Amino acid sequence: MSPELDAEMKSSEATVLEIKRLLNKERFPDDERTTVVAALIHQAIEHHVSILLLLRSELIGSAFALTRSVSEILYRGVWLNTCATDEEVQKFAVFDKFELTIGEMVNAIDAACGLEFFREFKRQTWKTLNSYAHTGMLQIGRRFTGDRLGPSYTDREKIEVLRAIRLCIVMLVRPFFAKHGHLDSAKEVDKLMSNTVTPLTVQPPIIDDLPEKTHWDKITPSFGILGICAVASYIVYVTKLHCDLLTGVALITLLFMMLQTEHERCDRVRAGWREVRRATFALTTAAQWASKKQGSSEAQQYADDARASMQDWYGTLLLYGRGSLRDEYQRATKKLQAANTPLMQMLPVFGALDFKAEQKFKTWRLVWL
Repeated sequence: MSPELDAEMKSSEATVLEIKRLLNKERFPDDERTTVVAALIHQAIEHHVSILLLLRSELIGSAFALTRSVSEILYRGVWLNTCATDEEVQKFAVFDKFELTIGEMVNAIDAACGLEFFREFKRQTWKTLNSYAHTGMLQIGRRFTGDRLGPSYTDREKIEVLRAIRLCIVMLVRPFFAKHGHLDSAKEVDKLMSNTVTPLTVQPPIIDDLPEKTHWDKITPSFGILGICAVASYIVYVTKLHCDLLTGVALITLLFMMLQTEHERCDRVRAGWREVRRATFALTTAAQWASKKQGSSEAQQYADDARASMQDWYGTLLLYGRGSLRDEYQRATKKLQAANTPLMQMLPVFGALDFKAEQKFKTWRLVWL
């Protein structure tokens, strides 16, 4: 085993051990959705341990065959966590069957999270993983060493498999923490993600979609509506306003029209910030590629692409950003640009601000964004 492969295996093992530590530290509810996703995560981690054991035992073909199972767990787990309805979760639990294909799942995830990661990740890996899992030509072609039957997998191929499954586990666990409000652990996973090197052209987004509303978040709007009604009743009582039935119905209708208008405004703000998130994802990907290509013949082209992405991002922020958060974005980026900060060193700022944006438009506080 080469030193490079040994280092990669130890790094992969350390990442998953840290994820297990974070999972053991937190507490989760026992509803159907959570238990199913938790079981998928547990299975993915077991596959990871098995792949390491197989690689160390020189049973490379079997290790490679398991990689598709890990990727399927990623797609199904994130879809169940972020997209599936309660009815769809229940159908899977009862009938052990998904009505959606993997392709439909990845499209739904990207649409729900405002990303283009999962679709592209599947496009770049699916055919290869199928060939390894179903003993296709990629697997068969590596059963020969010269004219003898014997495995001929390179260390580079083994490292790529290790990086792919590590990325799958990190991307699976991150939204699970976020959904249940364990944001400190989610940030720790973000750090693991930023240190996860992938051989693919698609790069993992540093900030994934934040959690669904908790039970408290879901009932907060109801308290808001009740509060408005209480204030209206108090005004009627104090002013001794006497209304007939028709006037009362008209006032209630007006109240709900005002609430609907506010919800529509919230939807517009949310849609605008999703555009900013898409531009942020494009910018971070371009910057990462520019960094990787430094010193190569293509370095200038990738650097130009990164600068163009920065300009596009700033225009998108001005066009679609709203409220105090947009001002915070502008202040942060202007301060960094004034200090001539390299683009790669600016990426943590984008991640932190993107995290704030997602927190806001996932809660009722979006009204004051």
